[in-house]
Amino acid sequence: MVFVIEDAHWADGSTLLLLRHLARGAAKARALVLVTFRDTEAEMPDTLSEALADLRRSEEVVRIRLAGLSEDEVIDFVTRASEGELGGELPDLAAAISELTGGNAFLVCELWRALVETGVIEVVDGEVLLMRPIAELGTPESVREVVSQRLARLSPKTTVLLELAATVGSEFELTLVRRGSGLAEPELVVALDEAVRSGIVEELPGHRLAYRFTHELVRRAVYDRLTAVRRAELHLRVGEAREGAEGRSSRALADLAYHFTAAAPLGEVARAIEYNRLAARAAIRAFAFEQAGRYLRTAVDLGIDDERDRAELLLELGNAANRAGKSVEAVRAFESAAEIGRELGDARLLARAAIGYEDAHWRPGSSGTPRAC
Repeated sequence: MVFVIEDAHWADGSTLLLLRHLARGAAKARALVLVTFRDTEAEMPDTLSEALADLRRSEEVVRIRLAGLSEDEVIDFVTRASEGELGGELPDLAAAISELTGGNAFLVCELWRALVETGVIEVVDGEVLLMRPIAELGTPESVREVVSQRLARLSPKTTVLLELAATVGSEFELTLVRRGSGLAEPELVVALDEAVRSGIVEELPGHRLAYRFTHELVRRAVYDRLTAVRRAELHLRVGEAREGAEGRSSRALADLAYHFTAAAPLGEVARAIEYNRLAARAAIRAFAFEQAGRYLRTAVDLGIDDERDRAELLLELGNAANRAGKSVEAVRAFESAAEIGRELGDARLLARAAIGYEDAHWRPGSSGTPRAC
């Protein structure tokens, strides 16, 4: 006979007394008692800890810690769940699912269900195909519900801290959340300790105090449950915290551009444009022209009131796109800059746009008939 008790961390006193009784007599009764529970500190009530300590005295009791599924096991799961065959995309798909879920069985199942239901994955002629990047998929509603339940059991200050950390990214340092949270030192320590004990985040080894979310999908669920204005406000906090602490490395400028762009709805357009421009110039110095083009496109799309500044940004975009081999985009940027030059009556600006236009227009991959700017 097999007795199964699931989620023993939620068991009441009577159930735990029954568990002790069954465990002591299971061997003689030729019965197997299987109990599952979460062993994170926040989920482990004192009554369960006492019951487990008592059961450890029995030689018949074996405690097994379940690890996450390996990448090979995720591949096996996908193959069985799809009832099809995966082509060359299988390793990348399995790696993406493993990275997002940490191999957590519940998260793997829910993510797979969401991938199928949203059409990210389709089975065509017995072969499983990835129709668009997994990164475009939001977190499954079931995962957001579970995460919301876990956050509801934490203090409000811990929830605020986790929301800020989720805005930072999968990893974050204590110094950054200290500046961005606005919590006093004792409150910050208590909130961070509770976040670690809950199992949502974990400490990283090393001398610096740094942490990471145990599952990337959980971090995304925390972030996805925020309203748009709350996200913008948290990005502004993170951006200002980074702005006052980090140098002007390519990585720092990229992070600042990202956070201030997300905070633009709160009136941070000027800083968002400036950091995107600086990040683009850093990328150009590293010969990352395509990446530079993305920053400059973002800056242009944010909107610049001063026409001359807008034209200068368009010239930078045209040059970056041209050097990235995107001649069509470069031509359009130079044409827009030339139009501004004509409206302002600026012959020098018009000439610079015309030179860039001619260089981009005659590159391999460009198309169309040459015309005067």
